Amino acid sequence: MAYFVPGDNFENAGGKAEEIVWKRVKEAFNARNVLGYSKYPFYKSMGGKRREPDIILLDQNEGLVVFEVKGYTINQIEKIEPNNWYLRDCYEKTVNPINQVNDYVYSIISAKFEVEGNLRGKVKGRGLVVLPYISCKEWEDKGFAEITTNWPIIFKDDLTKQRLLYLLLNMDLLKIGQSLTREEFILAQSILGHEGVHVEDEDSFLPEGTKGRVLNDLKTQMLQIDLQQEGIGKSIAPGPQRIRGIAGSGKTLLLCQKAAYMHLKYPEWKIVYTFYTRSLYDIVTRTIDMYLKAFSNGEVCYDPNSNLQVMHAWGGKHKPGLYSSVANENFIKPLTVEDCKKEFKGFVSMGTQINYISKILLENLNGNLKRIYDVILIDEGQDLIAPPEQLYKGQHSFYFMAYHSLKQHDVEGKKIRRLVWAYDELQNLDNNIIPSWKEIIGDDEVLGKGAVYKGGIKKSEVMKKCYRVPHEILPIAHALGMGWFRKDGMLTGYTRKDQWEDIGYKVEGDFRKDNSEIILTRNREDSINLLSDIYNGSVIEFEQFNSNND
Repeated sequence: MAYFVPGDNFENAGGKAEEIVWKRVKEAFNARNVLGYSKYPFYKSMGGKRREPDIILLDQNEGLVVFEVKGYTINQIEKIEPNNWYLRDCYEKTVNPINQVNDYVYSIISAKFEVEGNLRGKVKGRGLVVLPYISCKEWEDKGFAEITTNWPIIFKDDLTKQRLLYLLLNMDLLKIGQSLTREEFILAQSILGHEGVHVEDEDSFLPEGTKGRVLNDLKTQMLQIDLQQEGIGKSIAPGPQRIRGIAGSGKTLLLCQKAAYMHLKYPEWKIVYTFYTRSLYDIVTRTIDMYLKAFSNGEVCYDPNSNLQVMHAWGGKHKPGLYSSVANENFIKPLTVEDCKKEFKGFVSMGTQINYISKILLENLNGNLKRIYDVILIDEGQDLIAPPEQLYKGQHSFYFMAYHSLKQHDVEGKKIRRLVWAYDELQNLDNNIIPSWKEIIGDDEVLGKGAVYKGGIKKSEVMKKCYRVPHEILPIAHALGMGWFRKDGMLTGYTRKDQWEDIGYKVEGDFRKDNSEIILTRNREDSINLLSDIYNGSVIEFEQFNSNND
């Protein structure tokens, strides 16, 4: 099966050329067992800048293939020597793309595959330079063909499905290897996707059957790459993006991965990762640090003084939060927990409080906020939803504040903002309504129509797979929490087939008919935590008590 991960929407310098090649590569390799990336996050320092390979493929039979795309016209190349290309009318005067792509091949294989005993010496490697704006004839007429005989260069007229695949398969290998078995290919995909960074060192001396050994085996079992997560975590949408799904589906990991990827690619961007639960501070900073190191081959770690900021949604006395930072930037004194206690005179949720203070801020400024940030990523978004009385202009006040604190940027002639928000479905049983896009970002017409942005990145993602909770336990938890078998009817929960399917259930029956029997079955493929397969003990235990004293 072929799966391709678009890193961005090709809006940057050189993006048009890369988009042409990306489309042709996908066409050529679509029928093969391959995992492909545009702008794969493996950053190397070159000439004082951090750069990533334009396109890479991991093919089960052909190993690693790296494409370096150069959008030059023939008139921009003045002269070619074995170790240098001399350019005119370009921001670089000399380049060496052959060495550049070869360096990526050797570095990725060395850093990713050679350190894994089961793959050492097995993964093949090739590097190609692609010139989508130059034909073979133009190259020959300029006299370059004599110098570059047998160089791994692909020209404009080579970018057809059959010819591109033929040329690649017949080019010399930089790294000798072999075709990978199914198990080796799965392992190589997981390593390329940085899945291994999630797992701490295993203790191989733990006895078989013990809970410690089962935990290690469970971690190893879940290492197999999740292709949907790859597509979400290693892509940068040009505008707003919603990530919703069942609790335990890995949304926090994805947002941390996105934050690290964006920071390495655009270190000048001001990026905020914000959340509801204060205890997430350490988890988020450690996870972002882990991804920064993985993506940069150890060159970059998390720096709290950098442009990537981890902030609580509100903030505190000693740590700024998103709300308090926005208030201070707009010369408004932030409200505190004590202010909310005086207002509500009793307990209310923090979600209500933070929307209350956000609404006050917006009213004081008539909704006109200073544009401070380039990207805001909101985790635990389900806990930051406003009650009706705390909406601002029909929108959830905290989200309105976040969205309007973002800088606008040009995408195809439109002004657009990058807000990414993730939330758990059915996490709050008293509120299972999914907020509409209008309630989050308003009537923003810049998004256009359709479910995807240019380049193939989805505007909304639904994550069905649950990693945290074992297959047998999740339906029981939902049944107890929602009162599925309550005599007077279910207390709360979804009442549409598509809603249950979105969180990984198979539905039999019709919700539209009164007193209709509904059968919900948890899809096995959407429950990755298969504890019962590797643990001999009981996964579920029931105890009955006849009285409170028992």
